[in-house]
Amino acid sequence: MAMGTLVSVLVAGCASSLPVPREPIALTTPRMLHVTEQRPGEAVNDAMLVVQSEGSGTRWSLFDPLGAPRARQILEDGQWRTDGFLPPNAKARSLFAALIFAWTPQAELASRYGASNVTLADHTRILNAQGKPLVSVTPMPGDTLRIELNDGTRWQVMPLKEKP
Repeated sequence: MAMGTLVSVLVAGCASSLPVPREPIALTTPRMLHVTEQRPGEAVNDAMLVVQSEGSGTRWSLFDPLGAPRARQILEDGQWRTDGFLPPNAKARSLFAALIFAWTPQAELASRYGASNVTLADHTRILNAQGKPLVSVTPMPGDTLRIELNDGTRWQVMPLKEKP
């Protein structure tokens, strides 16, 4: 099955979650990130995200400002699985999948997501499904990313400062 077709099937079958490529991208880990989330009509939420290698996959751990876990997922062979006793967190998985899209090297976007599903405009990359944008990622100064979902959710993701 072609990757573009695979992405379309994934998106159609699971409209609330973003697709991830079956083959992992090379990530420099661990990564510790500060995440701010803004959903329409809600207050801004802060979180810390840690991404680390886990066997042949990656572990994604999202924590609130006090250190309590919000989501812990492992991505292996293009499939998410829950790590620990936390229930699945679709919002967190969307963030994680959007970051994988953001961190995928530009030269690999077409092969991993399907050429017809990726739009590059100025410095923004957009992942589409059936001609409609799912997520857009725009790099900002200071290694910061602005990520926007089609439902109006916005995240700002930046490296976590080691010292306050």
